[in-house]
Amino acid sequence: MKIGFMSYFDTCSGYGNSAVQICRSMHRYGHTVIPYAYTIDVDLPRDFTDLFTQKEPEKLDAIIVFALPNQLRLTDKMAKRIPIKIGYSMWEQTRFSKDLMVKNKPYENFTELWVPCKMNVEPFHEFSPSKNIEVMPLGINGDYFKFKDWQENRNGRPFRFCMNGALGYRKGTFLVINAFREIRKEHPEWNIELHLKTSTKGMVKQMESWTPGLHIYNEMYWPDEMLDFYHKMDCMVAPSRGEGFHQPPLELTATGGIVITTTWGGMEEWFDPIWAYRVDHELVEIGNKWPSSRKGSMWAEPVPASIKVQMEYVYLHQDEAFARARIGHEIVNTKFNWEIVVLKMLNRLEVLHGKEKHSRS
Repeated sequence: MKIGFMSYFDTCSGYGNSAVQICRSMHRYGHTVIPYAYTIDVDLPRDFTDLFTQKEPEKLDAIIVFALPNQLRLTDKMAKRIPIKIGYSMWEQTRFSKDLMVKNKPYENFTELWVPCKMNVEPFHEFSPSKNIEVMPLGINGDYFKFKDWQENRNGRPFRFCMNGALGYRKGTFLVINAFREIRKEHPEWNIELHLKTSTKGMVKQMESWTPGLHIYNEMYWPDEMLDFYHKMDCMVAPSRGEGFHQPPLELTATGGIVITTTWGGMEEWFDPIWAYRVDHELVEIGNKWPSSRKGSMWAEPVPASIKVQMEYVYLHQDEAFARARIGHEIVNTKFNWEIVVLKMLNRLEVLHGKEKHSRS
């Protein structure tokens, strides 16, 4: 098939990195992939950038627009000349916030919509009730995030908890910091640290002086720097209130690390008690806790005590936790490697392509 893919392309953001990996995988499966960039950044793999050197086909069989909910749109020319049109997006709450509201019928030009988790069907269905919505999970580059035996060569260093992402209120960051403080206070003899990798302004280096053992990295990381960070950590704590999918825990799992997480929204799509540790939560109305949220919009509220209990448990039961993490490494690479999830996308496009050809005949 000849497939157009419109998105942001980079190796540092969730959308951008996913877009690059999806295009690469589709190309490796033998399809013609034409990228259309909203934005583009440096340090992109050559087998992706080479796609920009192709001559654009006169006709495309399909186009996927992978972007924020309020940026899912096509030009009239694209809508008329491309038979299969996919809008692919995600959100972290059960309703779009006010700043994402799109007037009229925002998705009427699309054949169908794709979302990465079951929870996302609800907010997109509100604005496109007659449109078919398919759940298409995202993935991780298991070939890049290679396994490391975490129990070897630790040489008595501290046990390292970590977080990664645009850290702040939604991610449950301050709940993790508070749990870490309490554990340090109750168990001063424990050799533990908390490492926060983020690019948000709310996490400042001065916080390290307020919480002994806390380390903050407020900068963008290239992929090799991210892999090095993961290989130095032991356990990711990810009690997010809402995610479209949430790839960092899966990336750490691919390297053999331990994961503690909430299990709603995107995390519910991949959580497995065989290898990950669950943080209890309640489903609550967001209210004024998030700017521009709408009445009736819901997300998960993690139970603070549950975060602390799970952090204590994995520290005290490291042999068990690392054994489970090794299982997680195998499962994640079997279910969520990009080659696996992109094949599902391609199979769906083939179904739509067959229907389109049948309707013309």
